[in-house]
Amino acid sequence: HKSHMDYLLVTYMCFQFNLPIPHVVAGDNLNIPLVGPLLRRGGAFFIRRSFGGDKLYAAVFDAYVRTLLVHGYAVECFVEGGRSRAGKLLSPKTGFLRSVVSAVTSGSVPDALVVPISLSYDRVVEGREMTAELAGGQKKAEALVGMISGVYRLIRDAATRRLCFGRVDIGIAEPISVRDFLHSRNGEVVRDKGLLGAIERPTPMFSARSDVERDAKLLGYATLYHCNQVGAILPTSLVGTVLLTQYERGIPLEELVRRVSWLRREVGLRGYKVVVQVGVTLADSIRMVIEQVLGGQKSELVKRHKNLLLLKLFNPRERLELCVLRNQLLHVFIDEAILCCALYAAEKAAKRVRKGELIALYGWLTLLLSFEFIWEPVPRATVGRRRFDVALRTLVERRVLRVGGGGGEGDGVTASFQKDGRESLTASAEVVGDEDEWVEVNEEWVVGDGMRGTLMYLFECSMLWSFIDTYFIAALTLLTLVSNNNNNNNNNNNNDTNNDTNTCLLYTSPSPRDMRRSRMPSSA
Repeated sequence: HKSHMDYLLVTYMCFQFNLPIPHVVAGDNLNIPLVGPLLRRGGAFFIRRSFGGDKLYAAVFDAYVRTLLVHGYAVECFVEGGRSRAGKLLSPKTGFLRSVVSAVTSGSVPDALVVPISLSYDRVVEGREMTAELAGGQKKAEALVGMISGVYRLIRDAATRRLCFGRVDIGIAEPISVRDFLHSRNGEVVRDKGLLGAIERPTPMFSARSDVERDAKLLGYATLYHCNQVGAILPTSLVGTVLLTQYERGIPLEELVRRVSWLRREVGLRGYKVVVQVGVTLADSIRMVIEQVLGGQKSELVKRHKNLLLLKLFNPRERLELCVLRNQLLHVFIDEAILCCALYAAEKAAKRVRKGELIALYGWLTLLLSFEFIWEPVPRATVGRRRFDVALRTLVERRVLRVGGGGGEGDGVTASFQKDGRESLTASAEVVGDEDEWVEVNEEWVVGDGMRGTLMYLFECSMLWSFIDTYFIAALTLLTLVSNNNNNNNNNNNNDTNNDTNTCLLYTSPSPRDMRRSRMPSSA
């Protein structure tokens, strides 16, 4: 859920394709004069953001949703609960899905289909307001006057070509049968009956509310995971990501086109869809993004000076806007980025790192970032090692890393990865199963075929460094506060000295090699 335009676009799409207009679960913050009644006539019904333990309100909401399902109405709900300001998916909220799961498990309805829908924007309408909130500003409550003035400014800027929001792409995944999903989770078998395949009404499968809550949470993660899988990567995200990883202020347009072309190819190799306008070359698409979306009169994130593109990143809020664009494709590289960050931390002690140590660091980083991203909904006992194996195989195939062991070189392992291809996860586990093997960066750069080796390795790391830095600063701040509290309790007058000592222990100065390779502090 990225914008208020989401529910308008989905409803318009259903209207255009002669689909049933859905009822929309909307927050009561939109129930404002004039706008609220208009949205209600369009199918919206307003609910509180939090039920706050109000059992009566929760029971009424549950009965209302169940009535809609029993009568066969389509219901549109944003599982994240609110708009994502950062451009990536948020963790699911279970209120609506809990009612759906409860309706199926209790036998009120034989089944319900959840259709994951992803909306990808070149630039969201509320971009500036969201960036201000990310920078620490307070969210402004929706009001009629503010909404009218905002719509007026948008129409005026669009008419005078001062602001362009680009395009919107809607991706629709295969429907998820709630009934089949629950049975696959709980090992139950369902039998159809009748010549026409009528489904027998299931008996209640659970009695404990905690089971329904758990299944609703799992269904929410499965829905969001499939949203990521069908979400389109737009040229604006590619350009924003490349510009964000460009540490010099200026970059030639030809170099930007080359890097975006490389990134587009890497995204496509991982099975994701990159959308480029039909009949327009990638170079022309990049120029349109630079001139209209990122370099318009209102945004001016990028300015042209002779043959260079200059980034206007003096203000942290402007850098945040590019971070939002990068986050829209972060899920494509998430496992590889975690592995590369783990290797970056481990290789400070030795150039070659044991695979067993790398697996442990990968697991620790995955746990640290577990609330930041949407992971594949598979059993936890196997997900960590399987994702590690797939990520390592991909990086070896792309000649970013080398793997070896038993005194041999890594070339033979590389050949095995390339031979096995991408079809079999079992084959992958067999190839990378030896924890005593070593892993190292393949320090080469093939200019004619894009970035490889060290440069692609650092690109993967840079995708996550800002998140790791954030956790590091939060942990350092917490440690400082705890230290100050302990010192105050002990009536110690040397607070400043103790704080400086703690800081030095956690945040060591980067070496010259680190300064050349990245901006990552060695402690992180």
